[in-house]
Amino acid sequence: MKAKRVVLGVGAAAAAVLAGGILWTVLHPRESSVRELTDSLSYADGEITFQIPGDLAHPENLTLHAAGRAEYDGGFSASLHFLEEENGNWVPGQVYSIPYDPAYTALTLDIAYTGQEETIDLLDYVK
Repeated sequence: MKAKRVVLGVGAAAAAVLAGGILWTVLHPRESSVRELTDSLSYADGEITFQIPGDLAHPENLTLHAAGRAEYDGGFSASLHFLEEENGNWVPGQVYSIPYDPAYTALTLDIAYTGQEETIDLLDYVK
């Protein structure tokens, strides 16, 4: 009889943790949307990709600013800006990409969504 109580106790604890996660997502949708977007970041084949959460309630409120700097041979440097025209027009569920060049010395993604802001160093994904 004691073994059954332990199993039931573990099951109840697992259910409470799951319910807590669901409750957090319901009460904090902005945070979960930004977290989902940052969790989707990856690098492959010379591109950094990310996906706009499929259930993003107000994509028109999402602002992403991808910018950085590149330094090329001969001392030439350039300021970089990506995906500027998409702001206000993000499509939930769509994957977007940013090309990567080894000449990049800085590349960040600033995320702003309904009061939450986060900055991600995109070069961390290519190292």
